[in-house]
Amino acid sequence: MRVALFLFAAAMSLAADLTLPVPGPALSAGFSRDGKLAAAVCRDGAIRYWDVETGKLTRTVVLSRTKLRIATQSGDGTRAAAADESGAIRIWDLNNGELTRVLPPLNAGKYQKRLDALQFSPDSKRLAMAVRDRRVRIFDVESGRETLSVADGVGEDPMLAFSRDGSFIAAPNTDTNVRVWDARTGRQVALLDKLPMSVFTVAFSADGKFLAGAGVDRTIHIWNTATWKVERTLEGQPEMITAFALSPDGRKLVSGGFNQFTISKPVSVLVWDVGSGKVLKTLDAPYAVSGAAMSPDGKHAAGVTEGPVVRVWRID
Repeated sequence: MRVALFLFAAAMSLAADLTLPVPGPALSAGFSRDGKLAAAVCRDGAIRYWDVETGKLTRTVVLSRTKLRIATQSGDGTRAAAADESGAIRIWDLNNGELTRVLPPLNAGKYQKRLDALQFSPDSKRLAMAVRDRRVRIFDVESGRETLSVADGVGEDPMLAFSRDGSFIAAPNTDTNVRVWDARTGRQVALLDKLPMSVFTVAFSADGKFLAGAGVDRTIHIWNTATWKVERTLEGQPEMITAFALSPDGRKLVSGGFNQFTISKPVSVLVWDVGSGKVLKTLDAPYAVSGAAMSPDGKHAAGVTEGPVVRVWRID
């Protein structure tokens, strides 16, 4: 009887982790507002939705007839933004799949059309972008007006992160620094320049009390946002870290990365207890993880991989 129960529990555990096929690497992952559906914007211009319990594909919405190069989804699952090779940025209402705004390619000299990152503000009313001309810009989604443009570092910004209240925006840079600005005024509030190697990903806690960042050194650094000093570090990730996501309550963090030799090798995905620094679970991905998202209920995490699959893990 005990053996049967153990096998049943193991089978349920395995069934909770999903491998969802997509046509080539996806560009972003997210969840519906109720956490019941996982969503991925794919290079073919479609966004696909799956049931997080069964893995069944429930809906496919074609957003664009052209292939996309970079994309993001709003945290509440109501909007998506993406750019194709022309450099134009399109914004869709995911409630009905309608295109609501087109931002023309930025006049960025020789770096025109080259976007490194897109990110919605938590209220979905602003869209931030990192451009290869060493500037971070913020646009109003409804009007399409540029509301902020700030000078960045000499490297690339792999991603951007807003604080939960939308007051601050942080940019990790391959120049080994992380910069934080007031997202309304553009005032730089912090330059985190004591890191030994490039930083690829950052995220604010829900209460705004800390900022987490990680990259080449395989260590998650956690800064206190009152002092901008490193409060603690989480060590143990086997690979360089390129993506992570925090749970809504800030207690858990899911991190993933890539093998230093190739993006096509399997990697470990770790679930951390942020308070204790302990690894709660070690999960897996068949390819490098380039993006991550946490469901609103904190029960699931989704990972964008560099292969033709999206992974969804049960983490509670």
